[in-house]
Amino acid sequence: MTSNHVGPIIFGDPTACGQLLEEGEVYTFRTSDRTTGDTWARATRTGEKLVDVTVELIASFDDPDAGSLRDEWARHSGFRTADRWWDAIEDIHGPPEIGYVYRVETRGIERDDVAETLFENRIESRTYRLALDDERTFEVTAVGSEYEPADIHGTGNFQQNIEFSELPEVAVDDDRHPTVQGEIQTVETDDGWGTPVLHAAVQHVEDDELVQWEYPVLGTVATIQEVDE
Repeated sequence: MTSNHVGPIIFGDPTACGQLLEEGEVYTFRTSDRTTGDTWARATRTGEKLVDVTVELIASFDDPDAGSLRDEWARHSGFRTADRWWDAIEDIHGPPEIGYVYRVETRGIERDDVAETLFENRIESRTYRLALDDERTFEVTAVGSEYEPADIHGTGNFQQNIEFSELPEVAVDDDRHPTVQGEIQTVETDDGWGTPVLHAAVQHVEDDELVQWEYPVLGTVATIQEVDE
């Protein structure tokens, strides 16, 4: 189904959302037919826009099961295997009676300047102003980095650790507590840098004890500008 008025596509599952933002594409399973074409993605129905995307229908099924999902789709679903992907589908939808597989690809994104700026200055503590695709801005200071070069499979990762100048607003449960820490994750491939994704660092606390750190996505970084001290 195509339309000139395409509503946003929602990615409530963090695995699929991460696949889209970090790799630039994701195969997603839905239980209803939806319009295709150019639109945008967000993590919740009322959340901020994450990134502009193009939605393409790949296949539809009656009485789908794990065998309906091709391996090449599963590799780009975020779940890596058809069985894991199907388990996640059933967790969300139950056993579906009908299914649609869509390919969702980010569009209009050229982020090499963002990743290159961070990478070239990764051993220095510099302050930057980041603008996200949803037009929010954050002032952050680089405080260290981690880098894994692209391996024989053609994929690596660059993580820039940062501190926010102000506590970021993060939509989390009451037992999650945002901090001024965060990170920018960028996938590296043989073709260059992927889309830089800004994450907050949140503490999950129960009974006054730290359970774990969590890193919810704030959005994709559109531009970067160094701040003169």
